[in-house]
Amino acid sequence: KRSYILVIVLAFILTAILTWPLLPNITSYYSDQGDYPLAGSVLWWNADSFKTGRIFNPKEYFQGYQFYPQPLSFAFINNSFVPSLIFAPIYWISGNLPFSVNTYAMLSLILSFITSFYTTDYFVRNKWASLVGAFIFTFNPVTLVRFPHHLDLMGKYFLPLVFLFAY
Repeated sequence: KRSYILVIVLAFILTAILTWPLLPNITSYYSDQGDYPLAGSVLWWNADSFKTGRIFNPKEYFQGYQFYPQPLSFAFINNSFVPSLIFAPIYWISGNLPFSVNTYAMLSLILSFITSFYTTDYFVRNKWASLVGAFIFTFNPVTLVRFPHHLDLMGKYFLPLVFLFAY
């Protein structure tokens, strides 16, 4: 039980260090580079759709504003449904879009570290090797170069679980 807590704490500490200075600016940082504004907009749209019930009306749900005036424009983008399930409660509680998007971005790295650690540990049965594997999987240069501007690439926390369940 203690090792579970240590892995979570280590994931948080490593994420805070390797994404510095995002943590002190978590409530105000919002970039206009990359897909960051589009990803934030999609996450917000889904959170609002969950709250208003628009998610159950496909014609209304896909009539997004992202590529206005194109009709049913929300169908043309990655609607990030599962990440929105993580994002929505954060946004509903805080009401702050930059804070919610940045928190989701950091949580995606933390979840990637945790899932890759336990998947690796299942196969190699060595905590140190699992830590190294989780570090490489989560904080590799391909991921960190795109952080946080390409949030769609951050949602890789399900990949280790898919691999484990497929095994």
